[in-house]
Amino acid sequence: MAQPESLQNTRSQSMDTLYAADGTPLVKLGVGEVAVGGLTPVAGWQGAATHADGATFAASDGVVVAAGLDGTTVRKLLVDSTGRLLTVQVPTQGTLTDKSGTITSGGTQQTLAASNTTRKYLMVQNIDASEDLWINFGSNAVVATAGSIQIKAGVIFEMKAFVSTQLVSVIATTTAHKFTAKEA
Repeated sequence: MAQPESLQNTRSQSMDTLYAADGTPLVKLGVGEVAVGGLTPVAGWQGAATHADGATFAASDGVVVAAGLDGTTVRKLLVDSTGRLLTVQVPTQGTLTDKSGTITSGGTQQTLAASNTTRKYLMVQNIDASEDLWINFGSNAVVATAGSIQIKAGVIFEMKAFVSTQLVSVIATTTAHKFTAKEA
């Protein structure tokens, strides 16, 4: 019968593995504490991962419990079936600047938004019922030309994970073509 084994390092952290009667690793447990940037109290953590097959993660594997810097706040951290940490994206809050308008001269590009090194979000919606709108970043927008981005009638173009800080230009074929645009 396989016996449990325990490893401890010099930072008061340990890793324990429990085995089935046939020697298959079933549960891995970890307990420890880590000083973060010299702060006290240290952050404690405890983790458990069950491995029925001994090597690969199953969907239920990898539940980790961590105590915050206060030493008492317990939070569950989860991993996916490959062992990667699952995270939640917290939305950024702020105020939107309205960049909405109309095409002042059909077939001629115009600036939708100036270059903005602090831009965090950009949304452009083509609110025309039938005509396409085109935008470009850092260069003049041109109708139906490579490099410009086509926004079909009623469609929204949005940048939030990666946001260009370049000048945004816009063009449509018809004068008075309406669009909605928001920037943060």
